[in-house]
Amino acid sequence: EYEALAPTSDTDRECALLTACNFTTQYEYNMSTPTSDRVCSSLTECDYPAAEYETVSPTISSDRECAALTSCGTDEFENVAASETRNRECLPITICNSTTQYEVDAPTTTSDRICANLTVCDYPASQYESAAATNTSDRTCSTLTVCKGFELEMGEFETVAPTANSNRECAPLTVCSSYGIVTTNATATSDRTCECAGEYWGDGAAC
Repeated sequence: EYEALAPTSDTDRECALLTACNFTTQYEYNMSTPTSDRVCSSLTECDYPAAEYETVSPTISSDRECAALTSCGTDEFENVAASETRNRECLPITICNSTTQYEVDAPTTTSDRICANLTVCDYPASQYESAAATNTSDRTCSTLTVCKGFELEMGEFETVAPTANSNRECAPLTVCSSYGIVTTNATATSDRTCECAGEYWGDGAAC
């Protein structure tokens, strides 16, 4: 109780019951005194999850404090989710290096982009690029064709040289007829030539 009305020479003191705060929804804004009632005030409600979170919890004599929730930008993802008492945390979305990387997994609002290193073809030793890389796919490397030895009678020679993104092309060497003779030996990049010997005629491959 507290003294609601002070006594006089001809009247008695009047007392009243102290207000009881409901600490679930209220806090004590002003403490009671011998001659005044306590004052209760409604607790602030944070606008969670729409816009706010609780930064300071309420006590019996202090209000709850709220702050605005961080909003991740278009170039960020949510690394730590918000809760009633925690702000969300945002991190920059990883940017793949277009020269050396490609995107394996696209970013979402709650996950980062995942990048992987582009395969490097072993050109000119043994491979060429058969399918170019894109922003979201790796390049494909294929084994370079190897022409059969031009030193062999049934060998091959190179008709089209390989490039970083095209294969080598080969053709079979001309085989001279048993009645023909070699007039020009084959090289790695040129065919042999033949001519018919003696009284035989033809192109050398057929006499």
